[in-house]
Amino acid sequence: MNHSETRAGMDMLKRGSTDRTSRERAGPMFWISGVVVAIASFWVSGGHALSGSVLAPSSTEPMRIAQLTSHLQERGARRLLIIDGSVENTAAESGYMPRLAIEVTSDAGRITRYTLDAGGAMVEPGERYHFSSRVNAPMGSVGGVAVKVTKGND
Repeated sequence: MNHSETRAGMDMLKRGSTDRTSRERAGPMFWISGVVVAIASFWVSGGHALSGSVLAPSSTEPMRIAQLTSHLQERGARRLLIIDGSVENTAAESGYMPRLAIEVTSDAGRITRYTLDAGGAMVEPGERYHFSSRVNAPMGSVGGVAVKVTKGND
């Protein structure tokens, strides 16, 4: 069969009847376009959220809880939970004391949250800022106390 002849019907399915020019492989622009489309789809569907954790250098928090103690105190008919501790500046430069998030868990699992603000106190490198807070104790007994340094204006 000659290439100039037209193929009709079922003749095009015969084994030697395919045209060699129609069997070329896709060129590099096809594959580059496919990769670009795949990366763009990933980025738009949420991949950009991963870039912050991958591209940003991991650093330790400059302010950390260095010491924490808590105890109950009876004041007449009221029970108070006294929380004492210190925050250490582990950075190489001075920093403002951030807010502290205090979570008190009762023995029943109920969590009460408090915020302790140091009023923008400056903490020098290697120094500690001591804090103390008195909050109402939960009914029953205290299941746990957690204090965390907040980031930004949390």
